[in-house]
Amino acid sequence: MHNVHVNQSGARRASRTRSRRLPSGATRLAGRRLLCATSIAIARLPAEQRAVLLLVTLEEMSYEEWARARHSDRQVMSRLSRAREKLA
Repeated sequence: MHNVHVNQSGARRASRTRSRRLPSGATRLAGRRLLCATSIAIARLPAEQRAVLLLVTLEEMSYEEWARARHSDRQVMSRLSRAREKLA
């Protein structure tokens, strides 16, 4: 009897976990649309703004690393700020 209860509890828990992990079709579609819109917006940024935004956010490069590579600390902050403003 105990084993039956444990098996049923585990099955219910697994079912709830699976349903939480799988988004609905509408959620997936909304996610795809957002990804597409974000990709287009990033592609429209000027090359230098796009480069600093992608390196700092996606590649997790620090401001200091980027500034050292480009030899200018001010440019990093201003380009990143302008890129973020345009995407907002």
